[in-house]
Amino acid sequence: MSKLEGNNLRYQLNNAIDNVITERRIINKLHNKRHRYPKIPEFVKLIILPTDLFDPFNKKQTDIRGTSVIRKLYKSFDVACIPITIPTEKDSPKANSIKQQIEIMIKLNSSRNFLKYYGISNTIDTLIMIKEWAELGNLKEVHDNYNISWNVKIRAITETKLLILDSNSTRYLSWNMFYA
Repeated sequence: MSKLEGNNLRYQLNNAIDNVITERRIINKLHNKRHRYPKIPEFVKLIILPTDLFDPFNKKQTDIRGTSVIRKLYKSFDVACIPITIPTEKDSPKANSIKQQIEIMIKLNSSRNFLKYYGISNTIDTLIMIKEWAELGNLKEVHDNYNISWNVKIRAITETKLLILDSNSTRYLSWNMFYA
């Protein structure tokens, strides 16, 4: 082996060792960094582990809506992950309002005209609400972009009215539900 080959080999070996040391330092920094997962309030009955949510296999341009709604997979279903803020104070008005909205969404799971509510999960620094993914967009987008017959519209309105009356009789109705 010539002196030039020996120097080149030594240079490559030193370079490889430097790379390993640098990578190990990066791994140690990431491992030591503590992530803050927000606490899920006690009144939330349906809790989804963050490890149960996966990125979809067939990525689409519409997987992210706006700045915050993201499509994920949960138990092979397409779901929308929507960031929410729930106050830590148990009896605050906002916490009570969110509690009522969650109870209404659970009740509306029986209707095929409402998006299914799966539960609440926590990711790094954020609580997220998991709901059924609406492939065609929100109600306004569907109404504007598709020709829906009046029979279907009347049937959906009638079922919604019956659910609202039933919710009102059990004192769950909150107008905030319609604007959230």
